[in-house]
Amino acid sequence: AGRAPGAARAAEDERSKAVAERDRALKSDQQARAERAKAIEEKQRADTAAKVSAAVTEYLQKDVLAQASPNNEPDRDITLRTVFDRAAQKIEGRFTNQPAVEARIRTSFAETYNALGEYGIAETHARRAVELSRSSLGAEHPATLTAQSELAEGYYKSGKFRECLELHQEVLR
Repeated sequence: AGRAPGAARAAEDERSKAVAERDRALKSDQQARAERAKAIEEKQRADTAAKVSAAVTEYLQKDVLAQASPNNEPDRDITLRTVFDRAAQKIEGRFTNQPAVEARIRTSFAETYNALGEYGIAETHARRAVELSRSSLGAEHPATLTAQSELAEGYYKSGKFRECLELHQEVLR
């Protein structure tokens, strides 16, 4: 009779150890699944970034830089501004299935037009870049925030200080 409480206590201790071991194994499995999901998400993000980069590079080579080639353009004295304006006109409808690519290119156009003092044209490209980035990448994606910052920069340079401040505050949030 004296052994029964001790045996019961030993059995309960073994059961507690088994439950604790099972809980550690479940927790370890959950961590492994979470790490795997994070790795998959990071790989997808990297793949997307690589695709965007490749598409932007192709666009720049074929639609921007190729215009200056004597083989493609009889005007050997073509200006960089003319090349840039022509490339900007060709973007509409070109990347309907690649909104992140179009957004990145439009952000570049906005930056260049802002530098040239063409704030209205820059604003048009920047607004479209923000729309495309938000819808395809999300509001907090670095590309979206970069497009918003470029739009805010154009607001600042064109004297739209209230809009600039509001947009910069949104980016910071």
